[in-house]
Amino acid sequence: MTITALQTHSKTATQQWMLTAAWGILLICLFWPTSWDIVSIWRSSPSYTHSFYVLPISLAILFYQLRKAPLPALAPNLNLVWPVAIGAALWVGGVLLSINLLQHAGLVAMLVAGIRAMLGHKIFQRHLFAFCFLGFMVPFGDEIVPLLQTFTADFIVFALNLLNIPVLDDGIYLTTPAGLFLVEEACAGLRFLLATIMVGTLFAWISFVSLKRRLIFIGLCFIIPIFANALRATGIVLIATWTDKEHAAGVDHLVYGWGFFAVILLLLIGLGSRYADREIESLRPLPVVSDENEALPAKSGLIVFASILLVAIVARLIGEFV
Repeated sequence: MTITALQTHSKTATQQWMLTAAWGILLICLFWPTSWDIVSIWRSSPSYTHSFYVLPISLAILFYQLRKAPLPALAPNLNLVWPVAIGAALWVGGVLLSINLLQHAGLVAMLVAGIRAMLGHKIFQRHLFAFCFLGFMVPFGDEIVPLLQTFTADFIVFALNLLNIPVLDDGIYLTTPAGLFLVEEACAGLRFLLATIMVGTLFAWISFVSLKRRLIFIGLCFIIPIFANALRATGIVLIATWTDKEHAAGVDHLVYGWGFFAVILLLLIGLGSRYADREIESLRPLPVVSDENEALPAKSGLIVFASILLVAIVARLIGEFV
């Protein structure tokens, strides 16, 4: 390839990547109410504070994988526009049904699907984790809080029965000789569960090549925080029973902070590190050249960009008038 050809390739690649970045920015602006609603949930609910780190982590992974190599020319493909329409339909469905979760998921789905259409399947596949990790921006999980509360309460009752401590079980209200305890939503452990799953997913991708090991480790990130939180809550009740409620409240404030999350996370990472089978250098894929057979002719980037933007605009208009 001549110097002139290399310069043309580099210029084309840069323009295509800028169009891809412009897609993300325009989508956020076009769906600003939904975008702001997502960020507001991150700010207002401790359960979703970890979501602020999702985009920086994804960008850091992408930067690491692309460093020390020229930007690959992308392969925008009109055949990949239809998933954007599915995300748009999901968002419109959320508006019609007044379900925020569907709107949030639809917006993120449009973002990722639009990136795939702009990059082309081959390059998107090379950086699959960095883009799919963006799914953690969706604030989900509130729906399982009642289940977590019930599990925690049942675990406490089971433990107290083993220790022959009298307890009156009335759902999430427990009465012991120390008084009445309520397993509140904050005691369900959702924030630690979600944060552990996010960090665990990142660790599994970095540390394991085997899909089986990745799934097992992520599964542990589901199970261990739930049981650990139940043990924490049981400890609080036991301390209150054996001493007094004021001591229990002090210990609760201490152990329920990020220190508790850090200990559980360190235990999981320590366990996973023993079975790690991947070198960090292998995370950087070899540079890939676009497959001309999967790309459209010249100016295909603008055509695909206009197509996915049109889908988003139509969805936004429908949402305004339904």
